[in-house]
Amino acid sequence: PTNKRCVIKVLKPVRKRKIKREIKILQNVQNGPNIIALLDMVRDPLTKTPCLVFEHVNNTDWKTLYPKLTLDDIRYYMYQILKALDYSHS
Repeated sequence: PTNKRCVIKVLKPVRKRKIKREIKILQNVQNGPNIIALLDMVRDPLTKTPCLVFEHVNNTDWKTLYPKLTLDDIRYYMYQILKALDYSHS
């Protein structure tokens, strides 16, 4: 156990094949720019619900950030999103 913060995504009960596909995609794009790292996959022992464990990233709430964005800020964020999208489709 470490003191690192993480984010846990609880998956809806869907087919195992769909979950495996999501995990495979996340593993394939893991080292790309602006892509959150998948740290682990766990299953709740009682309900057997699958969960994905991701690195924690500090962020600002969209509703707080949006009114303060300049046109240059929007260009920057769009560029960062497009970099991640380009990597994931290459």
